[in-house]
Amino acid sequence: MSGIPVTDECVTTYKNFQLGRKVDGQKLKYIIYKLSANNREIVIDKAAPGSTGSSSDDDPSLAMWENFCEELPDDETRWAVYEFDFDLGADGKRSKIVFINWIPEGAKKKMIAASSTEAVKGALGRSFVDHQANDRDSLNYQDVLNKLKGTR
Repeated sequence: MSGIPVTDECVTTYKNFQLGRKVDGQKLKYIIYKLSANNREIVIDKAAPGSTGSSSDDDPSLAMWENFCEELPDDETRWAVYEFDFDLGADGKRSKIVFINWIPEGAKKKMIAASSTEAVKGALGRSFVDHQANDRDSLNYQDVLNKLKGTR
């Protein structure tokens, strides 16, 4: 396991996110984490609130997911937690947190990131569904949704 620590801010922000607490007056939809510039700790890259609305023609969950995916760089690793909302029809609406381990093929720090993933998961408490993503295709909304629907 990597010796790269996760900052207290990462853990506190995640706990607030997990409990649905507002951060700066808004409920967060996702948090993206990254290695610090000096590679000595894992820090928050971005913490974003959910959308406040969308046009009636758009699926707000899909639009929010696409916005989130655009935040992940093609040449750098990231870890993220995302609150995925979905409807099971007669079984009602659900919300699950998915942990995204983003290690794109073009990333330079793949080995550091890969060895730090367990430290990030451990610091956050592992109360999420794990999803490995190495390219844009592995971030397909429907595929992630199907994975979440299959978990309890």
